[in-house]
Amino acid sequence: MNIVSTTVMDEKRMARLFRHFWSKRIAIWILLGIATVFSLLSIVITVFSEEFEAQKLMSPIIIILMDAIVPLYCFGITPLTAKKNPLMGSTYTLEFVEENVKTNIASSSMNSTGELEYSMIIKADENKSDMYLYISKNQAYIVDKSKLVGGTSEELKAFLKSKGIKVK
Repeated sequence: MNIVSTTVMDEKRMARLFRHFWSKRIAIWILLGIATVFSLLSIVITVFSEEFEAQKLMSPIIIILMDAIVPLYCFGITPLTAKKNPLMGSTYTLEFVEENVKTNIASSSMNSTGELEYSMIIKADENKSDMYLYISKNQAYIVDKSKLVGGTSEELKAFLKSKGIKVK
């Protein structure tokens, strides 16, 4: 197997990575949903109670506002920080061979080559345009599926599975 992927890191691709990363954090969204439901119930109970006091609405309203800040941060602010990422504008090439993944990262300020053992890849995940090869919980290589040479994304997924990598 010899599949080569060349990916150019631009703002849109980095923003998609951040959105993909945050969308997979299910526990955060479950906790936010529970807090929001209880806050809304608290507001409804307070408004319809016989002893209505506007001050009692402050705590649930503050919780709902805090619940709104987390998605804003995850899907709004975090992708904006992509512009400051040191990989922005760089081109990296991943060559998937039988023994390992050969890496080459090139930018205006550096050129780095190396090898990545398949055992270091925790899992692979994808969206419509990219595949993400996670080497830690918060770090992934991005494979531009439209720029694969020597095979398709389906063939690459099958190859990664044959190497014992969990592919979603």
